[in-house]
Amino acid sequence: MAGQVRHLKVKNGRFYARIAVPAHLRQIIGKTELVTPLGGERRAAMKALPAAVAMLQRQIATAEASTAGDRQAGPNGPITTADYGRAVWQRYTAALAEDEAKRDRLPSVDAIEVEQDKLMQRAQAGQIALADPLAVLDASLDLLVMKDAQAFDQSARQAKLDALRADLTENRTHLVEHEIDAYLDRHSLTAPEGSAERATLAKRIMRAEIEALQRTLERDQGNYGGKPADPIVTPPAGNPEALLPVKISSLWSGYVKSRVNAGFMKDGGIRQRPVIENLRKFLGHNDARQITRRNLLDWRDELLKTLSAKTTNDIYLSTVRSMLKWAHDEELLPENVAATVRQPKPKKQRAEPRRVCRRLQLLSKVEHH
Repeated sequence: MAGQVRHLKVKNGRFYARIAVPAHLRQIIGKTELVTPLGGERRAAMKALPAAVAMLQRQIATAEASTAGDRQAGPNGPITTADYGRAVWQRYTAALAEDEAKRDRLPSVDAIEVEQDKLMQRAQAGQIALADPLAVLDASLDLLVMKDAQAFDQSARQAKLDALRADLTENRTHLVEHEIDAYLDRHSLTAPEGSAERATLAKRIMRAEIEALQRTLERDQGNYGGKPADPIVTPPAGNPEALLPVKISSLWSGYVKSRVNAGFMKDGGIRQRPVIENLRKFLGHNDARQITRRNLLDWRDELLKTLSAKTTNDIYLSTVRSMLKWAHDEELLPENVAATVRQPKPKKQRAEPRRVCRRLQLLSKVEHH
């Protein structure tokens, strides 16, 4: 029950910030979750929670970055003016969606009453030492957290809003570094630490977070009609519904997993992996949404300069067709642009047609008689 407040852990009357470690990083970090103590005083713990969570998220981002050498190499492009606007709007809308999902997870009045009844039943059954204040507190923690979950959440959001405003004036960006890394990774962009581009992106994402947090506080009062006052927090011009990239490397990982689960690709896709690396290198990006049929035709023609028609069609084009078909079937892409991209293979010519061979055999028999 204590987990109802996101990233908050309560144990033996003490408060902790915690965050789950993604499965693919657990071997690197050596843990399934990261935990930071926040003390035993509730208000102080809630005030310290956002900064503690940001620190833990930064640790995960660092571990993620350390695995970059093991990933399929792919070119990252420089960040552009359009990327700034897209980053702001995506973070603003994502933060509001996260808030909506979090509100859905908050304990309802009915759930609180059920927990209260359970506590009373335990007390009546003599399972709680009522004469021991610490035992009563320990038994009541889940109920207390459920009752105060909404207040906890509101306090955490207000504390984060105050911290972001202070950091914005002091040019501190630690609360959004994990969001910066995530955005750059999703869009295959680069903005090195210490660069002006990264500093600009950080401040804009912070302003988006501030606006989103203000909307959430308005929602606490039943007002869901608030609009951003900050002029930079607007939908990208000409493309308000910009879609997130679909990484080619991620598609390949998902496709391989599905094939392995079905009893195929027993080598885990090792044999075909160079095909995907070659395609990404040719395209110059890692976004499957941007692949066009023309791109694949040009890639095919490039392959034919060094490979046979059979290898080009049966290995390279076939692998990409299958991967994109899987992505389309899984509704990860709107279409399979590789469906009709093929390379005709020359037919094997017999040295002597079958009919001619048959006639020669008959002539040979006649001559011998």
